[in-house]
Amino acid sequence: MTTARLIQRLAFSDVGFRLQGALLPRLLAAPAPLLRRLAGEIPRREGVELDLQVAALLAQASQLGLPAMHALGVEGSRAQLEHTGRLLGGRPAPLRRTRDLWLDLPGRRLAARHYVPKGLRAPYPTLLFFHGGGFVLGSIHSHDLVCRRLAASSGVAILSLGYRLAPEHPAPAAIDDALEAWAWLHEHAAALDLDTDRLAVGGDSAGGNLAAVLCLSLQQARRLQPRLQLLLYPATDALRQTRSLSEYGTGFILEAEGMRWFQEQYLRGGLEPRDWRISPLRAPSHAGLAPAIVHTGGFDPLRDEGEAYAAALRDAQVEVSLQRWPDLPHGYLNLAGTIRAAGRALDHLALALHLALHAARS
Repeated sequence: MTTARLIQRLAFSDVGFRLQGALLPRLLAAPAPLLRRLAGEIPRREGVELDLQVAALLAQASQLGLPAMHALGVEGSRAQLEHTGRLLGGRPAPLRRTRDLWLDLPGRRLAARHYVPKGLRAPYPTLLFFHGGGFVLGSIHSHDLVCRRLAASSGVAILSLGYRLAPEHPAPAAIDDALEAWAWLHEHAAALDLDTDRLAVGGDSAGGNLAAVLCLSLQQARRLQPRLQLLLYPATDALRQTRSLSEYGTGFILEAEGMRWFQEQYLRGGLEPRDWRISPLRAPSHAGLAPAIVHTGGFDPLRDEGEAYAAALRDAQVEVSLQRWPDLPHGYLNLAGTIRAAGRALDHLALALHLALHAARS
């Protein structure tokens, strides 16, 4: 076994995870001069320098010779995302309560986690949240710290859904789960103390895709839209012919090769990349959709398709707020407990969510 392979095995072992949990957040909190030494040459693209803490994090991963997440296979990459969420997500934000529950849907049960912030009076404004992970990775656990902080900072309750994942359940399984969870939420509104007039949908990356597809599905069925759609560095066009993919498809957490691997797993059920249920940017119409908050990262290969979706909504006369975080990579919400710029982005998002749903009180 080579030295590099031995280092990789140690890094992904239980011992390695514990060591990283103890050391990495402290290392990334070091003064700027030390971080610059750790980071080496900091990437600069389109006149913007990558966030210093992120650059140091990526440099450490590179020096360890850690493989790309998708190279670990389905189970290995799932474990790594769960670990990253715990490692860099920070301390759990205090809430009034959280509870795990099951959504009994036709032929299946889906796990969900309900977050209720302190000081919130029933009925609650509520966000139905879909986690990211390329439709292959992620769970209510990988995004637990994100949801806790978002709920606590926004004063909005969150129901985080554990939808079915590929390759075991390729598309349209996750889409069906999102649609049926939306209906379930309305049916159980009284039990959850939620305000059906102040319901939002949202998610990051693949979860942002599901939120967008949910709104389009409701539009085509001529059903009432959510109060808001929250699209966080969303995947919107599976054909992917963008400048950001060319510029940032290697070396910035989410890589082009990994995106192809995720798509292969997700589309095993036969849906085509051009299908609007896969590529919401290619829907026949975006008119009449819910108002949208769209956030992107400057160093994210998905940046341009997320911003193109915001433009398509705006062209269809949908109210849109677009925010680019120029020095952050894909997946920055899961880094918010350690990377200061990511924490600011999450807090900014929480304020926007608060204003959108609390101002909508009937």
